[in-house]
Formats: sequence, C-alpha cells, structure tokens
Amino acid sequence: MTQQRSSQDAQAKPERYRELFELAPDAYVVTDAHGVVREANRAAHVLLGDHPIGTAFDARIAADQRLSFQARLGDLQAGRAEQLKEWVVSYARPDDKSVEISLTANVRRDSAGQVVEVRWLLRDATQRKRVADMLYDVAARARAIVETAVDAIITIDAHGIIQSFNTAAERMFGYRADEVVGQNVNLLMPAPDRERHDEYVTRYLRTGEKRIIGIGREVVGLHRNGRMFPIGLAVSETRLRDGPLFTGIVRDISERKRHEQRQAAQYAVTHALAESATVVEAIPRLLRAICECGGWHVGEMWQVDRESQRLRWCGMWHDPSLGAAAAFADSSRSWAFARGDGVPGQVWASGRACWLTDIAAQESFVRLPVAHRLGLRAALGLPIRQAGAVTGVLLFFSTEEREPDHDLLDLLESLGSQIGDFVARKRSEEALEQSKDRYRRLVDLSPDAILVNKDGRIAFVNNVGVRLFGAHGVDELLGRPVLDLFHRNYHAAIEQRIQQLLHGSGAVPFIEERIVRLDGKPVDVEVAAATFSDDGGPAIQVVLRDITERKRAAAQLLELEQLAQQRERLADIGAITAQIVHDLGNPLAAVSMHAQLILRRAQRSSDQPLSSILKPADRIVAEVHRLGALIKEFMEFSREQRLDLKPVNLGRFLASVVELWRPLASARAIDLALSVPADIPTVVADDEKLHRVFENLIKNAVEAIEQGPGRVEIAASVLDEERVRVSVSDTGPGVSESVEVFRLFETTKPQGSGLGLAIVKQLVSAHRGGIGFAAARPHGAIFHVDLRIRGPFG
Repeated sequence: MTQQRSSQDAQAKPERYRELFELAPDAYVVTDAHGVVREANRAAHVLLGDHPIGTAFDARIAADQRLSFQARLGDLQAGRAEQLKEWVVSYARPDDKSVEISLTANVRRDSAGQVVEVRWLLRDATQRKRVADMLYDVAARARAIVETAVDAIITIDAHGIIQSFNTAAERMFGYRADEVVGQNVNLLMPAPDRERHDEYVTRYLRTGEKRIIGIGREVVGLHRNGRMFPIGLAVSETRLRDGPLFTGIVRDISERKRHEQRQAAQYAVTHALAESATVVEAIPRLLRAICECGGWHVGEMWQVDRESQRLRWCGMWHDPSLGAAAAFADSSRSWAFARGDGVPGQVWASGRACWLTDIAAQESFVRLPVAHRLGLRAALGLPIRQAGAVTGVLLFFSTEEREPDHDLLDLLESLGSQIGDFVARKRSEEALEQSKDRYRRLVDLSPDAILVNKDGRIAFVNNVGVRLFGAHGVDELLGRPVLDLFHRNYHAAIEQRIQQLLHGSGAVPFIEERIVRLDGKPVDVEVAAATFSDDGGPAIQVVLRDITERKRAAAQLLELEQLAQQRERLADIGAITAQIVHDLGNPLAAVSMHAQLILRRAQRSSDQPLSSILKPADRIVAEVHRLGALIKEFMEFSREQRLDLKPVNLGRFLASVVELWRPLASARAIDLALSVPADIPTVVADDEKLHRVFENLIKNAVEAIEQGPGRVEIAASVLDEERVRVSVSDTGPGVSESVEVFRLFETTKPQGSGLGLAIVKQLVSAHRGGIGFAAARPHGAIFHVDLRIRGPFG
C-alpha cells in the first residue's frame, strides 16, 4: 500500500509542477540548449504575445541585442556560466508592440554535463525602464544645470568630505574636480574658518543649531594660489539613506564688494568735499574718508608749488590711537620734495601709484625714523591729477605690512582725479573770490560812477555814483528804474543801446548823454556799457563820467582857439594888405600903360582902325580878371568860416568830387582812382566846404603830374572810433621838404597865389580836423585829411 501511494505521488508531481508553471504570475520560458522554445507558461504568452513553440527565442529580440543574447547562451552551453544575471532586452511582439523584458536564466544538465534545457524567467521591465530613463534624464538635466551654473556648486557629506565640484567651482577656486573630490571642504577656507568648520558641522548634526544652513552669509574663500576673496555662501541639507548631504552654492562677490567699496569711498569723499568750503577745510575730511574706507592709519596731502616747483605738505589725518602723529606732521612740514626726490617726488615724476609693502626697506623714504616711532610699516603714494597733469600727491600709511591691492589702487586712482578736479575748482573759486574782492575795491576807488542795470533797475552803484546822482546813500538808488535817472530826450537811444548790448554787440563805447540828479539838476555825462553774466542771468555794467568840467574847459579852449584864430587872421589880413599893395601895383601899372597907349593911338588918328588897339585891350581884360581872382581868394581867406553841419555819406560825396575831375584827368592820361570801404561811417560836416577842400587837393594832384601817364588815388579809412582819414596821393614830382605848403603865399606853381592850401587848412581846422602831407614812394606826394565822425563838436 505504501508503494502504491508512492507511485501515485510520483504521478501527481508533474501535474502539480505543470499547474504551478501555468499559474505562476511571472513569465517562464524553457528552451533547449540552442535557444529554441520548448515550453512557455500562460504569463509568458501574455507578455510575449503567443510566441510560437519550436521557434528561436531570440527571433524577436532587437537585432542589436541578439549577438549579446547568443554570446550569453554560448557561455551557458560551454559551462562558463550556470546562470545568467538579469539584463533587459527589447522584444517585438507579433502585434508590433515593443516591450522591455528583464531576463534571468539557469540551466539543467544531464549526467554527462550537457545542457538539457535553459529555464528563462521573464518580467515586464517596460515601466521600470521608463522610470529609469526618466531618472537618467532628470540626473542628466541636473548635471547639466550644475555644470553650466554660473555659481559654484559643491556637495559634502556629514564629515565635510567633498562629493561633487562643478565647473564654476573649478574656475572660482583654481582646483580640478578630481583634485578635491574626497578632500575635506576646509581646503577652500582660510584660517580660522578652516580649523572650525568640522566643529560647526558636528555641532549642527548633534544639536540642530544652524549658523549658515538655510540662512546664507558672506564669508571668505581661499583660492589655490593663496588669494583670499569674498564669497556669498548658501547651504542646504538633503537627507539620504546613507546620511545627510550638504549642498553649498557659492558666488564670488569680489566685484560687488569692489563696487560697494568704491561707492562707499566715493560717497565718503564726495560728502567730505561737499561739506568743505575751502581746500584747507576739505583736506583732513577727505583724508579721513579714504583712510577709513581703505583701512589706512595715516593720510597726507602734498601739493605742487608752481613757483618753486616743489611738493609741499598741506595737510594730514591720522587714527586717534596713534600718539606720535604730531611729530610726524611737524617733520613733514619741514620737507619740500623736488620732482623724483623721496616717495612723494617719485610719484610726482612718474605719474603712477607707488605701493611700499615695508617702508623700512626703502632708501628713498627719508622720514623713516619718525615713521618708526609712529609704528608705520606700509605706504601708498597716489598722484592727484587735474587735466592730465600731476598737481599733487596723496600718501597713506598703515601700521601693518600690506601687499598691493590692485582693486584698491584702481579705486584710489579714480578718487585722485576727483580730488584733483575739486582742488582745481576750489582754487579757481578762491581766485575768483579774490578777483571779485579786487574788482569791488577797484569799483569803490574808481573816479567814475559805476552802476549795474539788472532787468531795467539799479542793482548796484558805487560811492561815486551815489554822489553823481545826488543821493544820500546807496539805498536811495537801488531798485530804481535806470531810465528815471536819465533825461527823457535820451530814453529812446538808451533803450536801443540796451537791446544792442543784450542781443549783439556786448559792449558800447562812450557816448555823451545827460542824467537828471535826484534834486532835478541835469548833468552832462559820458556813458559806456558792457554786458556780463552773474548768478541771476545777464546784466549790464554802466560807467558814467561827469564831463561838466571838461565841457566847460572845452568851451573855454574853443573860445581861446577862436580868439587866437581871430588874431592870426588879423595878422594874415595885414600881410594880405601888404601883398595886395605889392600884387596890385604891377597889374595896375600895366593897365595904366596899355590904357595910355590906346589913348595916344586914338589921339594921333581918329580914323585909325580898332584892330590896332585890340591886343592892349585884351591885356587889360586879362589883368583885370587876374586881379579879380586874387581879390576873391583874399576875401575867401579873410572871411570867418561858418559851418552848415549835416550828415555826409563819405562814399557818395567823394565819388561826386572825383567825377568832376575825371574828364580832365583822362585827357591828360592820368588814372583817377577812388577807394572807399563799404562800412565807412557817415561824418557830420559842411559838405560844400569839404567839396572845396578835396577839389583843391585833387586839382593840385592832377596839375602836379601835368601830363600822364600818372595816377591820382583818393582813399578813405577809419582811424579810430572817432575819426576817419581821406588821403589824396599822386605820382607827380613831389614837394620839397623845405616848402611849407600850408603857409600863406607859399607856392610851387609859377602862377600860383599861395592861398589855396592855406584856405584848405583853414576849412579843415574849422571842422576841428587835421591835415598833413608826406612824400610818396618812389615819387609824388600824399595829403591826409582827418575828420571827426561826429562833427567838430561831437
């Protein structure tokens, strides 16, 4: 019975195995040693889509994975492996769907060790593959973000050991990732943070006390080359299965710190300069601002003395903790550095900053003993520039040795230019104030009245002006309309001159006007004006000169001149009378002789023809005409010259005179030329008398040449603001220097009377002008007539 039960159990085992094989949730496939499918359970048919029995298992595996499948199957066949570890392949189902299958396998061998069958366990890995791919993509993106991040990203474990180190961290700290991964992160920290970091991490893990995690702070990083630099550090914590992971995001804030330092220094310097009214007041303030921003203990300023060409000490600031600073200042005051001498002179000569790490090692530092007593070690010299030139030197000292800081140098050099501009501006302002003070003194001491016209009212008047206008004080005049103090007849002209000043000329010369004093008394004045600008806009400075005494003296002088002219005329009349006696004697004798001749001829024969007496009669007529012309000139000279003054356009006037003489000049082959500038001013004169003046001069010039070729030129020009000159030149034989051409009866002509140029001089003198002559080159003569533009009384 026991054997029967054993036989029944043996028959039941394959059935149970088959049942378990078919009902297993995992897919199972059995192949022979060559990979041909012999069995597949229900789950396998569901997963693979009814893979046909008797076909190669790898027939539907992706083509690029078949070689790997066959190689692994070969390892099983050759006995190099008894089972295959899990790997994933892509399987193409009959319905064209692709699934990812996880494969593991083991073998069953016969007694001879040959592979009888291969048993494959298959699991659907599609979802797992998708998740794995997603995780891979996430990790790849994370790596890309970390590696391309501008900020350094460093991860460490609970022991401070670096786990990752991105590209930005490599650039920032100078290490490659493979050099620091596995090292303690304190490698990137200067003392004392290096020694304390592990303690910070341990305390946090033990107590949860946060000093930086989740907070962020500014600390100092250490570059591979030993350079320290400021960084912004933010640390976060991630809990992993094997412990916490700390991620640090590090940003180099050197540029921001430089900018902040620059801004702070510039603000401090600007604030110090803005609060200072003078350079002397500004020096200690700006030195203190720079020292406190840059960490210096003593600051000095040296300025170039232009006269001696030496640098002279002009101010200092020092840290209050330095007790011997007064001795250092006294020592500095006694020094004057030439270009190239000492540290200040070297900075002046080179125009560049000079950084001394230890002044004890510098032979050029001549103040070393007193600097030692003060405990000074390092020094920095900077040029002060203005418009590109070095105008001074800034010196800063520290009680510690300091290595050159190029960022600080750049900052301070820019401040040196700002300080140079400030000093130059303040010097200019001080010079301007001194100039204003001198101007005020000059105005107060001026013998002329000076006032300032601002918007038509008096804004300033000096003491002479107060007296001129008859006021008791300045307050009586300030704010008054300017026109109220001038005679109404001049108001229109004054307003016109004001418009000229404000919109064009900028200055007008002296012109005569009349003011009215506060007591109503009129006063003749000369007035000149010019525009200038002050803080309130354009203004007009007016200078007034009382000409009452001058006009009185001029009137007296004119009276004396007229009296002298009368006396001179009486003397000339006496001379004329004597000359008349002489000049009329000969013509009268000739007239008498020819008259007697006519009478005798008539008495001898009454029937004698008249033709015999015509020649003596013509001679009588000619002599009478000559006597008449001579008497006319005598009468012209002896007559008092009264002027009919009117504006004369000099260009048109001279052209009319020249045209009268052009026919005669052309007939004698003489070139008669006129040269008058277009802007020649109009003159006030008697045009009829001027016509006789220039007619006489042109006539003399033409007659001097007598017969051409020759040239007579009439040219006009402006001598100055008050006079014009008209010149008449010829290319004739000239006039001997011994001849006094303007003296009465002086002549170079055989038949001349000697009265023409004397009358010309008299007419010019009546206009209060001048006349003269000179030799022309290479030959000829030139006469100059100077006329007053505003007339004889202008």
